[in-house]
Amino acid sequence: MTVRAIRLEGVSRRFGAHMAVRNVSLELRAGELTLLLGPNGAGKTTLMSLLSTVLLPTRGRMLVDLTEGDRALTVSYSELALRAPELIGLVSHASLLYQDLTGRENLHLFAQLYGMTLSEARERSSWLLHQVDLEDAADRRVSTYSRGMCQRLSIARAILQDPPIVLLDEPYTGLDRASAGTLNQLLESLKARGRLMVLITHRLDMPSGMVERAILLKQGGVVADEAPGEHIGAWYERHLMGEAA
Repeated sequence: MTVRAIRLEGVSRRFGAHMAVRNVSLELRAGELTLLLGPNGAGKTTLMSLLSTVLLPTRGRMLVDLTEGDRALTVSYSELALRAPELIGLVSHASLLYQDLTGRENLHLFAQLYGMTLSEARERSSWLLHQVDLEDAADRRVSTYSRGMCQRLSIARAILQDPPIVLLDEPYTGLDRASAGTLNQLLESLKARGRLMVLITHRLDMPSGMVERAILLKQGGVVADEAPGEHIGAWYERHLMGEAA
């Protein structure tokens, strides 16, 4: 199955009297890295939770354009939710890692939950541990890992099943410069292979040309949605200040 796009049509999410996401309509496309930006409380994590199927919208529609075999079809996001572990890779604020298992054991466990054979799990896990520079710590318990090491293992876990949709909420947290560079290389590789990626970050110094699109949220609504150009930080400040004015 190939995911071509996710479409949101008038999507809102309410918690009691608070409207966390307000009438959002947009299309997210495969092969693009989209930044989801905004001040604290703007609705970024709620929107990411909707995209990850953790939450359902209070109002509006979420649709997925797919290609399965030689058929092009559109399904509701609730149908996609039934296959979410297979189709969606998520890095969230919670690591979702088992602290008493080693890094390698964590990846083996998740790989087998995704239906891989033991040999496939070993091969894929070894490759990813190399990609995130955790080979030397692979057989240590996760409880002994630093914050940055846990984050790198969480990133490996999120792309273990090679999902067509990759959602990353503050993936640079705890990463040093070298690890951030490794993450950038992984993102470029995923993008080149047609993955649909959405990333929340407060880090606005990402390499020029890496990001095709930035969406700025404020008070739950979209106030800007365009290519940010070479200077993402300047784009963000310009639109945020312009909206505030």
